[in-house]
Amino acid sequence: MMTPKELLDTMLGYLGFVVQIEETRNEGGNPTLQIYTEESRRLIGRNGETLEAIQFLLNRLLQAKDKDAEKAIGDCEHYRSMREHRWPIACASPAVLFNSSQ
Repeated sequence: MMTPKELLDTMLGYLGFVVQIEETRNEGGNPTLQIYTEESRRLIGRNGETLEAIQFLLNRLLQAKDKDAEKAIGDCEHYRSMREHRWPIACASPAVLFNSSQ
């Protein structure tokens, strides 16, 4: 059986991407697959939609082989982590931001 990293590499290869994938574990113990490519904008897609779709397909394929497979998290050049760190600031009102700086 293929590992999540091997499966993702194969999937992206079929889609025409040349990638390097680094595998780590997040705080919850799930595999995080960090993808590096010269075509990161195409792989991420508008608002991360393509990256989300690839992650969804990867997990569906993994779970088709093993119902208890861990959920793999796909990221491209730290897009997800940068987006998560930016989220609280983007949602805060100006008054909250102003008060927190004092």
